[in-house]
Amino acid sequence: MDGDYSESLAAARRVDACCDEFELALATGKSPQIESFLTDVLASERQTLLLELLGLELDFRVARGEQPTVDDYANRFPELSAEQIQTRFAVISDTQRSKESEQVAGTATVVMSVGTEPSRTVEPDPKLGDQRLGRYRLLRLLGEGAFGRVWLGQDADLQRYVAIKVPTPERFQKPEDAEAYLAEARTVAGLDHPHIVPVHDVGRTDDGSVYVVSKFIAGCTLKDRMTDETPTFEESARLLATVAQALHHAHQQRLIHRDVKPANILLEEATGKPYVADFGMAIREEDDLQNGQIAGTPAYMSPEQARGEGHRLDGRSDIFSLGVVFYELLTGTRPFRGSTAFELLH
Repeated sequence: MDGDYSESLAAARRVDACCDEFELALATGKSPQIESFLTDVLASERQTLLLELLGLELDFRVARGEQPTVDDYANRFPELSAEQIQTRFAVISDTQRSKESEQVAGTATVVMSVGTEPSRTVEPDPKLGDQRLGRYRLLRLLGEGAFGRVWLGQDADLQRYVAIKVPTPERFQKPEDAEAYLAEARTVAGLDHPHIVPVHDVGRTDDGSVYVVSKFIAGCTLKDRMTDETPTFEESARLLATVAQALHHAHQQRLIHRDVKPANILLEEATGKPYVADFGMAIREEDDLQNGQIAGTPAYMSPEQARGEGHRLDGRSDIFSLGVVFYELLTGTRPFRGSTAFELLH
């Protein structure tokens, strides 16, 4: 075992050193070629290094205003699958969107169900008219992001306010996509914990998309709270202990959240009660994840997530992310920082 670990560590160091050299060349304007960095690499390390270098180059090109395509890299590196390349593009896109949203004051974070407490009767946004999804009337937009919109709605039958998450149409390119999204909703609906946002219902739109209806939490996200006022050490400890219990419940069902961060922890205004939200990236431990796929938010990822080691993921990955949140609560800064997505992951 010790020998295997030593060799793995040595391999990681070789890849890291090569990436450092490549990134330095990019920064100094030398226009390095990925291909030239692969000539002397061990066969067992080639794909890992290739994916890392591809990410560094892609991040650099996007930052300069270029618009590279998946086909560009698929033609250059036929040994990579389109899915592996698209995963790298997705990481860069998510990071760019995150930077843009942080630069725009008042940009809403899309979580399952958070907003200001509605009055007993809410006048719907006049621009919406009488828009409905099934038995739910849409009242106003709570938030919008890359993956869809969250609406404040009213359940006509049960006479209660709900949050309705409607993914973008691009999420459903084929019938299997809708079924996969339904499976995610069923998974979350199976969780029964007082500090996990409960799913009430799911439905389909006329175009075949799927929407998810959850409890409406009147309040804010932990991210918003940290921006306005830093909780005390005691408050932070109590909050994190409660969130840890909620995650433990999910882990007992062999469910991994994969995106634990302040924006996905809701705080109820009336009680201060925390809720874990947005299980949209959640997977079961037994799911067969392709190595090289990266999902989550870079600043809060566990090392195995950052390396794309899907076979290593379990509940401990969420606990690592929760530790990052705790660190940020206590110190006011994140433990891992970088000027680019891949610098941060590194």
